[in-house]
Amino acid sequence: MVVTALGYFDAWERILDTGLDEVVATLVSRSPASCELRQNSPFAGVLPDATRIEFLASFGRDWDREHADPQALSAQTGAQTGARTGPGSRPGVAGRRT
Repeated sequence: MVVTALGYFDAWERILDTGLDEVVATLVSRSPASCELRQNSPFAGVLPDATRIEFLASFGRDWDREHADPQALSAQTGAQTGARTGPGSRPGVAGRRT
């Protein structure tokens, strides 16, 4: 099936008219239809490049923080502070054995 640009526009218009929940669902869905719609987004060019890049960087930092593996995060934090991890160590006390 071939969908024209007008068809994508109409689909986005219906989604936008439905409300924010539907927009967010479309933006995060892994369905083939949502993926196709995102490739033909009506939002291209809405934000200046500098604003878009700043937003994407901020989103990436938040995503990483919210979806970090707790064990990897703990190990990374320990490595940054010099904390010992594992048997004989206390969380939050850098370089001090118990």
